[in-house]
Amino acid sequence: MNKTDIIFSVSLLGTSVVSCAEKPKLPKQPNIIYILADDLGYSDMIVTWEGKIKPNTQSNHICASWDIMATVCEMANIEAPKNDGISFVPELLGKKQKEHEYMYWEYPEAGGSKTIRMGKWKGLIQNIRKEGESNMMLFDIETYPREQNNYVFKFVDKT
Repeated sequence: MNKTDIIFSVSLLGTSVVSCAEKPKLPKQPNIIYILADDLGYSDMIVTWEGKIKPNTQSNHICASWDIMATVCEMANIEAPKNDGISFVPELLGKKQKEHEYMYWEYPEAGGSKTIRMGKWKGLIQNIRKEGESNMMLFDIETYPREQNNYVFKFVDKT
């Protein structure tokens, strides 16, 4: 093999896709590499795919960890296992991309939490085991990606 495809993400959920300007210098590796570092619910992703992705391409496409398998399988020309993942290969190639209507995940650690992402809105419930599910927070993560302002009382219809 003389080429390496790399996917690098610093988040599991709610990532956006950005391509890398230069081909990294790597030793001989498998054809596809995926590096996962953190889960903060927002992040950038760097993807390089020689001869396929134009350098310095940027995108605001929203994807999640479960989209990685579908994407890597499509890149490798193999059938992906059935799950909620949507390949973002079309986005990488500058083509029309199918979007998630919404994304939902639960995190059982640290008291438990549930999150739903719909467009620019992110609903979050934390400390479920201690406080129950009645204390939802609502964030406009396009305007405030670091979740500084809770809009739950201003936009009650969204919750």
